[in-house]
Amino acid sequence: MGRQNSLVVNTVIIDHYDTLKDHVVWDPDVDYVVVTNTPGQHGKVESKYRVLEIDSFPDLDAARASRYPKILAHEFLADYDASLYIDGNRILTTGIRQFIEDSLQSRACKRFCVRLAEGQLLVG
Repeated sequence: MGRQNSLVVNTVIIDHYDTLKDHVVWDPDVDYVVVTNTPGQHGKVESKYRVLEIDSFPDLDAARASRYPKILAHEFLADYDASLYIDGNRILTTGIRQFIEDSLQSRACKRFCVRLAEGQLLVG
């Protein structure tokens, strides 16, 4: 399964450090990707994600190894116009676009703001 949409929500799970979550809301116009070194071991919810398998990092513990695909997501998700990382221990309870809009109203937006304009995600 390849890219279906221009926006992707991604998570990273290395060596079972977290468990893959079944979100309450799955936006049909958003792709969901898990980057993992343990594909096929995340239960039935894994079928809702596009699975990108990576090699293990034998010199690093799971927490440190997971940082590589988080920080360099563009190397794994180059086909997408925009991506949003969601930590493996979080569950989305609202649509991702609603989440972004709600975030605009929060105090955190004063430090780092993500705007949704004409279907495009902009950082500003």
